[in-house]
Formats: sequence, structure tokens, C-alpha cells
Amino acid sequence: MTNLAGPKNYSKVRTVKISTAREPDTARKSRYEVFATGQNVPAKEEIDRYDNEVFHFLAYYENVPCGATRWRFTENGVIWRA
Repeated sequence: MTNLAGPKNYSKVRTVKISTAREPDTARKSRYEVFATGQNVPAKEEIDRYDNEVFHFLAYYENVPCGATRWRFTENGVIWRA
């Protein structure tokens, strides 16, 4: 994953809704690196039963994946993880 620490040109960042078979794995890998490895969140909490029901998004910096989020619509509104 790209390290975005320090001054950057954020006009080079783009976010896309995942639409290919390969991108969900990229999003999961990015989330695992940030949350399970970096913040010690248990993997079973990060990849949960909703993972196949949500909308996944990837952020790219200079065409390199650098972040991920997911949104899940519920009767109470949108629940998201970034």
C-alpha cells in the first residue's frame, strides 16, 4: 500500500466503486493491512458476514491502491468502514 504521509498532490487520488472480480481482493488486502496489521483489529471483525453484501470502494494514488472503504445500507441508514 502507498504511504501517503507528508505533503502530496491529492489531485492524483481517485476513488472508484469496485466492479471487477480482482478489486474486492485488493480492497480486502488494503483493509487487512490497515486494520488487522496496523491497528490490531481482529481479522474476523474486519472481514465479516456483510463483506459480500456491501458496496466496496478503492482509493488509488498515482494508480496504486492506497485505501478502501465499504458501505452497507440498512433500515437505519448507511453504515460504512474506511
